[in-house]
Amino acid sequence: MTMLRDRWDTARNKAALKASQTGTPDFAKDIRAMYLRDTRNRAADLAGNMAGASKLLLHSSQVLTARHYRNKAEKLTAVR
Repeated sequence: MTMLRDRWDTARNKAALKASQTGTPDFAKDIRAMYLRDTRNRAADLAGNMAGASKLLLHSSQVLTARHYRNKAEKLTAVR
């Protein structure tokens, strides 16, 4: 996550600098206010089941997905 965060910060700073150089300081201020959010938990919860969540996140095992990213309970079916 650190490498992604560093790249995000670099890209955000370059975009804000370019916006301020083109004469739009309000837009540059809005760019600097943006932040990076990790949405892997949300994506895993939106998947239909554990297999789908694991495939979506490109994990080799469903155990990894269940342990770190899946917060939503599995939907149970009635026995009778």
